Amino acid sequence: MTYKTLKIYTLLLALLCVVAMGITACVQFPALGGGETRSIGTSTMLTSAATNSSLGPRRTQTLYHAMDKETLWGPIQAHLQLTATDEKQPAVQEQIHWFAKNPAYLNDAVSRAVPYIHYVYTQVVKRNLPAELVLLPIIESAYNPSATNASSGAAGLWQLMSSTARGYGVHQDRAFDGRHDLYSSTNAALNYLTYLKSFFGGDWLLAIAAYDTGEGNVQNAIRHNAQHDRNTHFWALPLVLETRCYIPRLLALAAIVRNPEKYGITLPAISAKPYLAVVDVGSKKMSLRYVAKLAGVNLAKLKQLNPGIKNISAPLTQSQFALPIDRVALYQKQLAILSS
Repeated sequence: MTYKTLKIYTLLLALLCVVAMGITACVQFPALGGGETRSIGTSTMLTSAATNSSLGPRRTQTLYHAMDKETLWGPIQAHLQLTATDEKQPAVQEQIHWFAKNPAYLNDAVSRAVPYIHYVYTQVVKRNLPAELVLLPIIESAYNPSATNASSGAAGLWQLMSSTARGYGVHQDRAFDGRHDLYSSTNAALNYLTYLKSFFGGDWLLAIAAYDTGEGNVQNAIRHNAQHDRNTHFWALPLVLETRCYIPRLLALAAIVRNPEKYGITLPAISAKPYLAVVDVGSKKMSLRYVAKLAGVNLAKLKQLNPGIKNISAPLTQSQFALPIDRVALYQKQLAILSS
């Protein structure tokens, strides 16, 4: 074999390796767990705080199995709006196959979502948005409001960038980061997604792709294809690998929720009853530590439900906070006694 031939073989082998890495990157979904590195498409270093409180996945899942035979999956199925024809796309089928082969990921993500998903669902339905958006935090943060991305700076359930969050009214200061707050971040993310849908002429796939990679990048991809007389729908666009995996992943989740039996997947039950309630801070500006005392809630559990609060002993600077719904009455009673 000549040197020239050997060089050609080496180049071909390197090219095959690159192609193989590109294919598998879309189906290598991140593992869950406190403090573990996650990899979503080409982004890395999404970390989350370890959880040892009573809201840990196993105990939460057991609680919600016992609470109510009615689950939230039925209403979510009823409000899925994106076309089911995209389910046949090879990239979507690859993602469905991955979820079917790795049931622990979906089980853990859904269990982690239990305290938060009902609120997200009600906000999505209230705005008449597709219920597929209820599933988006599974991809973004595995439904962990404490999650942060060390490489990009994105944070929270919806992985909002600081500048984007501020642009949509999310309060951030030394004491509070609303990107980690369920109510602030959900409102901002849904407002942003609604804007993107309008920006891209009602095309939800382009809007959600832009949520991941930015509207400028999607615009550039559309412009490139238009200049070369190519299709400008999502599936034809030359977007980065992460975004080309992001949409199939979401559509795969929607396909599984729409018909889990078809793919041999059992979805963990989620009660149709809400778990959390939003409570006004009021004029007293108490600390989270004191709120926990009045409400009879474990402080670590309450902090987990309010991860945007940075200092549990400092007066609350935001206007609202989250309480388990079964503790609201006690909190209000104790507060009334304190004020009398």
